[in-house]
Amino acid sequence: MNDYQKLFRNKNFLALWSSQFFSQVALHTMNFLVILLVFQKTSSTLATSMVWLVYILPAILIGPLAAAYVDLIDKKRLLIFTNVAQALLIAGFAFVYAQYLFLAYAVVLLYSLLNQFYTPAEIASLPMIVKKEFLPQANGLFLATYQLGLVVGAGVSGVIGEALGFRNAFLIAAAALALAYFAVNFLPELKSQKNIQDDMKQNIKDYLGDVWEGVAFIKNHKKIWVPFVTIAGLQVGLAIVFTNLPAIAKQIIRINPNYAGIYIVGPAGLGAVVGILSVPRALKAKTKKQLAKTALGILSVGLIFAALVIPSLPQNISLPLSIIMFAVAGVSFIGIFIPAQTFLQEQTPKQMMGRVFGNSWFITTVATIFPLMFSASITEIFGPRFLFLFIGILMSVIFFYYNRIVDFKT
Repeated sequence: MNDYQKLFRNKNFLALWSSQFFSQVALHTMNFLVILLVFQKTSSTLATSMVWLVYILPAILIGPLAAAYVDLIDKKRLLIFTNVAQALLIAGFAFVYAQYLFLAYAVVLLYSLLNQFYTPAEIASLPMIVKKEFLPQANGLFLATYQLGLVVGAGVSGVIGEALGFRNAFLIAAAALALAYFAVNFLPELKSQKNIQDDMKQNIKDYLGDVWEGVAFIKNHKKIWVPFVTIAGLQVGLAIVFTNLPAIAKQIIRINPNYAGIYIVGPAGLGAVVGILSVPRALKAKTKKQLAKTALGILSVGLIFAALVIPSLPQNISLPLSIIMFAVAGVSFIGIFIPAQTFLQEQTPKQMMGRVFGNSWFITTVATIFPLMFSASITEIFGPRFLFLFIGILMSVIFFYYNRIVDFKT
C-alpha cells in the first residue's frame, strides 16, 4: 500500500492515468453505441461483427509501423493530437449519424487508426514518468482502469442513448476525450533522443523480428502454446460476446438492446472484479490446472443453461437468473485467465518474456478474424441461442479431455 501512496503522489502519473481512463470510457462508449445503432438498423449480427473487424484492421495493417514511429517522437504531443482528433471525430459523427449511418464504419476505422498511435505512446510514456520500482503497481492500475473503462463505457452508453438520445451519448464520449486531452496537458515533454531517419527502419525491422521469434517460440513449446492459446481463446470469446450483445439481449434475455450494458456487461464486470480479488487466494488451495478446469466447467454449463433454459422462463425469473449467470461467467473467465497467464509467465524464459507477452496482442488480433466471422454467421442464421449452445458444448468437450490437453502441473 505504501508503494501505491508514493505512486499517487506522482502528479505526472495521475495525469497519464486519468487520460487513460477517460480515453477508455470514450472508446468503449463509441464502439458500443455504433454496435447498437448498426443492430437497430440492420438486425444483423454480421453487420455488428463488421464493426469489430473494422476496428482491429488498423492494428493488423499499421500497428507495428505505428509502434515504431511512436518511439521516435514527443509522446506528449502525440497524445494531445490523438485525443483532440478523436474528440472531433466523434463529435462530428454525433450530428450526422442519423442521416449517414454508413459513416459509422469509417468513424470506427479512423478512431482505431489514431489509437494505433495513442496506445503505444501512452504505454511508452509510463516508464518515462514512473520510477522502475513502481512500474508493476502502475501497470496494474492501468489494467484495472481498462476493465473499468469497458464496464462504464459499454455499461451506461446504451442507457444514456435511450434516455438522452444517441447524439448526446456520442457528445458525452467526445467530452470524455476532451478531459483526456486536458489531463495530458499536465505532462512534461516526453521527447525521444533518437533520430527518425536513422532509426525508423531499424525499429520496424526489430519489431517484426520480435513478433516472428515470439510466434516460433510459442509454436514449438507445448507448455507455452497451451496457456497462450487459452488466453487468446478467452480474448476471442470476449470479442464474440461483445459484438453479439444486442442480439443476446433481445433474443435470450428479451430486453431492450440499449440496456445490454446494464444487464450483461455490468454483472460480468462485477464478477470479473470478484474473480480478480478471489482467484489468487483460491490458487493457494488448488493447483492452476484444477482451478482453470473448474472455472471452464462452470462457464460451459452456464452457456448451455443460457441457451436452453433462460429464454423459456418467465422474464421476472429469467432476468435475475441472467444477471447471476453473467456475474458467475465473469468470475469463471478470470478463473481461467489468471491460472493460464500465471503458468505462461512461469514457463516463459525471461529473455523471451517481451516477445511472448509484448506481441501477444498482435497475434491474438489476427487470430480473432475467422472465429468472429464464423460466430457471426452462426448467429445470423440460427440465432444467439445456438451460438451459446455451440460454444458451451465445445467447452464441455474440452473440459472432459482437459487432463490430456492441459499440462498445468503447479
